[in-house]
Amino acid sequence: MGERMCRLSAGGCGLLSGRRELAFFYCLLAVLVFLFYGSVQVQATPVKIMPLGASITVGEEWYHNDPYPDYMENHGGYRIGLWNRLQGSSMSDVDFVGSQSGPALGGYDDDHEGHSGYKIADISAEINGWLAASTPDIVLLHIGTNDRLDYDGKNADMIAAKLDALVGQIFTALPTTHIYLASLIGRGGSAQDFMLDYNGYIPGIVSKYQGLGDDITFVDMYNLSGLYYPNTQYFTMGADKLHPNATGYDRMAGVWFDALVPEPATCLLLIAGLSLIRRKS
Repeated sequence: MGERMCRLSAGGCGLLSGRRELAFFYCLLAVLVFLFYGSVQVQATPVKIMPLGASITVGEEWYHNDPYPDYMENHGGYRIGLWNRLQGSSMSDVDFVGSQSGPALGGYDDDHEGHSGYKIADISAEINGWLAASTPDIVLLHIGTNDRLDYDGKNADMIAAKLDALVGQIFTALPTTHIYLASLIGRGGSAQDFMLDYNGYIPGIVSKYQGLGDDITFVDMYNLSGLYYPNTQYFTMGADKLHPNATGYDRMAGVWFDALVPEPATCLLLIAGLSLIRRKS
């Protein structure tokens, strides 16, 4: 259990969280711009973001309808909440990309690369074509939920190895892209043990590629979103116990946003301090 929790805990294992890592990068960039130009420059082209995964990326919400079969709704999942947050941030000029689109609700960019029912191997089989067509600057990757069907209680390492290979495949195709790799969410049932085991390998995968010089950030979606048992209030009541409801998806959006956009107060304090030093010198 101690080893598992160490693997799951970014801070406990010496791995920077997505927010802290990105905050450092953007703050450093802001400081450099301030020192050399005296003002922040507006980004020239939109940042292309590819939401990549399975039905949770699509945004499916499954509801129990006893005695009838469960039924599905889609209100944009985390993508619409993330889009809305980005529009009010320093990263407002973004373009969601992918071969899929919808739902057509208006008011947000509904392009994505979510494919219901896909396992890691299914993504790997098609990812090169998707990347070539969209050339994303950023990939938001939440994948592996459907691979629970192959879990036998002791082979999470083999499934995580597929994720490792997929990450390498993405960097081979697009060496300059930035992957935000999320741990899986889930509210219990038979999938809970798989998710805990599988999630435990993800920080190590991130560390491996960071050591190779690739741009990759661990997003601890499982812990930071609260989308796990016993927090059933954030999930639909479908039999699979996997898909968030609207509130749950919005919590996911908040975690993605915090990973992508730094806390502005940190940068403002750094710039203010530099400005004071320059006036005194």
